[in-house]
Amino acid sequence: MIFPGQIIEEGKIVNRIRDGWKVKIVEGAVVLKSRYIPYPPSIKLYSEVRDLIVINRSEVAIFNYMDELINYYYRIPDPTYTLWPKKQEWRNWFPRWANECSYPSFNSSFSMQHFGHKPTFKLYELKGKDYLLPVRGAEVIDHLQGGIIFYPHVIATTPSVYKTDNTLFPFPLKYKGELPVLQKEVFIYLHGCIDPFKWHCIVWKHKYSLTKKEPFENCLYNYVNMSCDIYNCIYKILYSAVHKKIQNDCITVLDEYVTNFQTATTITIESTDKSHNTFKEFDLICQTPNRRIVLPGVCYNWDSQEPTLHVDLKAMYRRGRLKNIKNKIDEITGIKAL
Repeated sequence: MIFPGQIIEEGKIVNRIRDGWKVKIVEGAVVLKSRYIPYPPSIKLYSEVRDLIVINRSEVAIFNYMDELINYYYRIPDPTYTLWPKKQEWRNWFPRWANECSYPSFNSSFSMQHFGHKPTFKLYELKGKDYLLPVRGAEVIDHLQGGIIFYPHVIATTPSVYKTDNTLFPFPLKYKGELPVLQKEVFIYLHGCIDPFKWHCIVWKHKYSLTKKEPFENCLYNYVNMSCDIYNCIYKILYSAVHKKIQNDCITVLDEYVTNFQTATTITIESTDKSHNTFKEFDLICQTPNRRIVLPGVCYNWDSQEPTLHVDLKAMYRRGRLKNIKNKIDEITGIKAL
């Protein structure tokens, strides 16, 4: 079965119809409408065409396919500001990602390149072995240094593409541990803070204790709502100015995040969904003598004997602000870096 985004290596033009070409491929017959193939000289009856991108269940395209894929995989209540993942459509890829997002396959399964942007996010073309999919990064990502990294929790509302600036850690970091109750080995990819705005907000709360001093003096919305006003930050061009002042603090937070994970006395997996199959969403609750960090994550091969978890930084708490664990699955023991 084929899904939008899949690359079909070769097809043959078998008929010309009113608004495009009819193409025969191995999986059956699909239609190329004129808005995707505007009858260039290279397209002729009975000719062969290559690298066709499936854009829905009955059509393919050679170019201008990303807008169609965005409409297929995201709800767009406001095309300027918002893309909400259509979970059911993304789930078609999860059986493949059970292998491609597992350790060590994840290291070489994907590549990415930027192809467009909206006022509040950038769009990237995620390339797998034989498919292309649209994924999101924050609009301000170019203010950070380093290469782009894919975080595979695509059905979350947070970005799936991030950078880690000048940190010395080669994110994502890789670990191995044990699940004593389930009697399994587990692999962990520890990603950086994938949302640049959340990264600033953690610094503001963790390092500056929510005070109204430099460098957040112009982020007035934050003081009332205790969160970042993304639109205000973008349109008043605050992010770059603030980041230059707190860049070292951002890196320090990531350093502490890694250290707290590596030295945690207990790491508990708390389920955040009702799935008990291949796919699972969860939080890792990492307790140290002085901190508790919460790492939301996703796993695409939970029912295997060696599940792989992908996690990112969500929040840090001081020791007195403990989180009740309601849906404990297991604890991770014997953590070792790979």
